[in-house]
Amino acid sequence: HGDSVASPMLKVRGVCAAPRLALPDGGAVFAPPTAVGATSSVVVPVANGSRVPASFRVRVPASAAASVSVAPSCGVVRGNEIQPVRVTFCPSSQGHAAFRLACDV
Repeated sequence: HGDSVASPMLKVRGVCAAPRLALPDGGAVFAPPTAVGATSSVVVPVANGSRVPASFRVRVPASAAASVSVAPSCGVVRGNEIQPVRVTFCPSSQGHAAFRLACDV
């Protein structure tokens, strides 16, 4: 079997696409006025505008952990789909509250 046979060549081309997650209103979430000890929730649609799945994780800072929760706090948004994320606010004192939650992609 000394005959050499030419191997067929396979040409591969592809496109690298980065995930693009977007939040409405520039990521601002406004909870309605909420009594101390009560809770209010806002559903935030996390939209993936790309064709590739995107993993995300929302980090609640220690300063907000007693007043804010997020569910799910992590997950995967498939390409061109929306994942609803619930942000729940439970104030422990009167007054205005403002927190910055990081969303890692």
